[in-house]
Amino acid sequence: MNQALEPTIRVHVDPTNPGQFFACCGLLEIADRIWGGAEGWFEGEGFALRSCIADSLADAKDMRLTNVIPKLCFESLDPGDEYSPPLALRASIEIRLDWWKDDQAGGSRLKTWAGQQKVINIAEGMKREAEAMLSRPSWEWLQHRDDSSELPFNFDSDLGGMGSDRDLGFSMDPLKMKATTRPMVELMAFIGLQRFRPAKLENENRYRFSTWSDPLVPEIASIAACGMLEGPRLQTYEFRLLYRTKYLKSFLPANPIGGDQ
Repeated sequence: MNQALEPTIRVHVDPTNPGQFFACCGLLEIADRIWGGAEGWFEGEGFALRSCIADSLADAKDMRLTNVIPKLCFESLDPGDEYSPPLALRASIEIRLDWWKDDQAGGSRLKTWAGQQKVINIAEGMKREAEAMLSRPSWEWLQHRDDSSELPFNFDSDLGGMGSDRDLGFSMDPLKMKATTRPMVELMAFIGLQRFRPAKLENENRYRFSTWSDPLVPEIASIAACGMLEGPRLQTYEFRLLYRTKYLKSFLPANPIGGDQ
């Protein structure tokens, strides 16, 4: 690798898992805010993040992702909406999260939780669980599973591929049963979907996203992610949503479409 592109952080990613792809996008978004500029790109089995500022500044203790992520907190921006209000993500950064309210750009179609589930509770639960991942090498952040009593978003397609409540014969949620989750995938995908969206095939339950191999800042990477950027080498993947009920959904595994474009 060119020394100029030596990453600050690398995580292991399976791009056929849409949740892991959007989690990489969320990590890029957070890193960009914390470091005052960041680039991300896919290489081999990994996703690389590099600070756009001097390495000495990016490595400063108060700018490390492992120090900032535990300080993240969610706040409802609409007290009148008990279940799915817009949220503010705050710490040393501030991000408005409301993609599930976006009918125009299709964010609302990706809302996976049911109407009586509180989005802030799911986000806070995954954030608490994700903190335990930070003691591990960054390469393991998106791969490590843990038993959790917290409700996931079901962005991790390994959860979606396990079958619906109907397949199990009962619903796990009210029984408070533990599920094996990847909390960093769930949390970071939830953040990543604010800027990064898949392209929907018209009149079909099919969505496409693309990985990119050149270092890109979030503003450009989000265009590459939905396959609308010419230039960088792109690999496109297609996935579907599993409709457990009319409103409760999961991401299903993705299949690669063609080769580099």
